[in-house]
Amino acid sequence: MYVLPLILLYFGYNRLQGTAAIAKLESVLEKVSSCIVPVVVSLVGVLLVYYGATSLITA
Repeated sequence: MYVLPLILLYFGYNRLQGTAAIAKLESVLEKVSSCIVPVVVSLVGVLLVYYGATSLITA
């Protein structure tokens, strides 16, 4: 059940590979991923610190 969307995405990507839409998507993701990954990891870190700090107070 959890793997089905990933399998569908894999087969869809293989079918569309080489098209202009996939080439454009890959070029955009290549440029943006260098910014998105650090921001998302930092936000998750801040949220974990906040959750840890607030759960200590209420415990």
